[in-house]
Amino acid sequence: MSNWERFLDTFFNPKVMAKYFPDIAYGMLVTVELAALVIASGLAAGLALALLRSWGLRPLNLLIVFVVDLFRALPPLVIIVFIYFGLPAVELSPSGFVSTWLSLTLVLMAFSEEIFWAGITSIAKGQWEAARSTGLSYGQTLINVVLPQAIRLTIPPLTNRTIAITKGTALGTVVAVSEILGMASSAVSNSYNPSPLTLGAGAYLILFTAGMMVMDTTVGLFMNLAHGWAFFNTVRTVYYTLTTTALSVAICFFIGGVEVLGLFPQDWGFIGNFNTNTAGFVIVGLFIVTWLAALLVWRYGQIEERWTAKLQPARRR
Repeated sequence: MSNWERFLDTFFNPKVMAKYFPDIAYGMLVTVELAALVIASGLAAGLALALLRSWGLRPLNLLIVFVVDLFRALPPLVIIVFIYFGLPAVELSPSGFVSTWLSLTLVLMAFSEEIFWAGITSIAKGQWEAARSTGLSYGQTLINVVLPQAIRLTIPPLTNRTIAITKGTALGTVVAVSEILGMASSAVSNSYNPSPLTLGAGAYLILFTAGMMVMDTTVGLFMNLAHGWAFFNTVRTVYYTLTTTALSVAICFFIGGVEVLGLFPQDWGFIGNFNTNTAGFVIVGLFIVTWLAALLVWRYGQIEERWTAKLQPARRR
């Protein structure tokens, strides 16, 4: 056997790859589900902190800055180990999946808060003053005028950060999460051949090239369509902002509440049987259902006509 044939047999063994392909595919599915949970909860939490910070309450801002700097400085692996091995000391026993999700969410929350805060502070002061001069309150100015412009500016750095945090899901191997790297490492141990690692590397390439291209294209089309519709007038902007904000907050509270209750030994009914591995699909379905419901409410509830009629007397005053 030549050196080239030995190399192919070691890293590209077709029999070993075929045998462990289902395991790698399952690991890829777990990686996508974990990444979806981390991205949804991390970005929503980061945005919430940035909005709270914009109110200028000094004690609260100092606390937010401390928390953000703390989780930006700590390595994600340290946080995973602390949650997984440390919390059982206080009778809380999160699974490896939950520990990885919580730790990566905290890290993404810290970085995304700084990105959102930079986007908010980059908006010219004249935008604030012009909006306030029309009679809008501080909160209305922040949500309806400043935040839409800030979010557009933060999309590129947030995309890079979400890609980086998705790669960080490989750290879940330390606490026995069956993601791509974990399944590939297990297959290598069973087969005594590193070909499953090559298969895992291919799965990452598919996930971060074809998958990200599809996601970027879909998100870009959706954002262009949504922004073009939402920023046509003030009423549409308010309705769009209320829908997206309420949906993000609801998802965070739902998933976080389920996981927190799951840490306790009591029987919470369906919560004890809730499978976090399928939560990513639940969130996607929730997004679709919410947008469809919002569209139906907008169309048949005559929101634009009713809200515009209420705004006209206020504008005259």
